[in-house]
Amino acid sequence: MTAERVSAGKQLKVHSLIDKVYHPTNLEMAWKKVKANGGAGGIDGIYMDEFEKAAVGELKYLHEHLKDETYEPLPVKWVYIPKRGKPQEKRPLGIPTIKDRVCQQALKNRMEPIFEKTFNNCSFGYRPGRSPHDAMRKIWREV
Repeated sequence: MTAERVSAGKQLKVHSLIDKVYHPTNLEMAWKKVKANGGAGGIDGIYMDEFEKAAVGELKYLHEHLKDETYEPLPVKWVYIPKRGKPQEKRPLGIPTIKDRVCQQALKNRMEPIFEKTFNNCSFGYRPGRSPHDAMRKIWREV
């Protein structure tokens, strides 16, 4: 893949990123972000405090299984929470395991700096610092 727009006119080749995703330093950074976000544990029943106590071993496990391509995420845990403004109604919320969230964050750490710069300014979905409300404001301005 050539990422010319990312490199401001210079020709830059982007090769496989997987070795950067499972690098121990990246997994450690990912764990710190997941820990800072907090949240509940997933279907495996492991919560933040438990994961933190075993973090060194868990990150080593992730490194080895991602490297060997044997890592398999678990299903998400579904809980139902009240809808904002409609407390009598509930909406589903999927909670991945902490280990899976660390993997997701590790991928985000490596992919976002490369691909974020290539997106059009009118793209809002799943982008840092952008929300559905921002998209609606842009639509109203354009109309």
